[in-house]
Amino acid sequence: MVLPVAIVACVLYLIIGSAASTETADAAIAWWKVLPYLAVLVCAALGVNVLIVLAMGNLLTCVTGIIDGSFNLMGWMQSTLQGVMDMSELILISMMAGGIFAMISHNGGLNYVIGHLTRRVKTRAGAELSICGLVAFANVCTANNTVAILSVGAIARHIAEQFDIDPRRSASLLDTTSCCVQGLLPYGAQLLMASGLAGISALSIMPYLFYPMLLGLTVLATILIRALKPAEPIITQS
Repeated sequence: MVLPVAIVACVLYLIIGSAASTETADAAIAWWKVLPYLAVLVCAALGVNVLIVLAMGNLLTCVTGIIDGSFNLMGWMQSTLQGVMDMSELILISMMAGGIFAMISHNGGLNYVIGHLTRRVKTRAGAELSICGLVAFANVCTANNTVAILSVGAIARHIAEQFDIDPRRSASLLDTTSCCVQGLLPYGAQLLMASGLAGISALSIMPYLFYPMLLGLTVLATILIRALKPAEPIITQS
């Protein structure tokens, strides 16, 4: 879903950007500095285990930075430590979300939420739309797509199991929908950072957010196309 959308968005930006006039400073580009990023993207696209991908990217960054003279071994270790510290809030949120959902599930709250969400859902397409709506709502409330996925992941998994949705499909819906919503939030970190760097309002950027807009339309299109295919009726679990 994502690759065609990214290509179309790049083409649109090239067309619109070609008419703009900007002043840039000439500078030599060390293309080999982006090798760690490219390696991570390629390995992730090939389905390599996420821990292997992250470890490899970290080591490649170390080698690249030391060769370039950007930092030494101690500087790399300090940078890695800072990265871990920056993730501490997310780690705590993950632990809290897991504990809260475990208590809710133990007391029957998870079944109650799923029952109300899927009360009028009779098809697999409807279940997929409910998963998208759930993570979109959580993302609007939290303004953080990672936290939104962690918050509703357990509910989405149960809905997927109930309506026989492939776990990979459910994970893809959670990821793409949350990224789409996050990219369109004027109070999200991404737009706030972009508007701060450009010195303009976040709202003025929104008409040019082709990628998240196209991504949202693509997600809906895939759900509708899959719904048109003949399939066996879904028998929900009690």
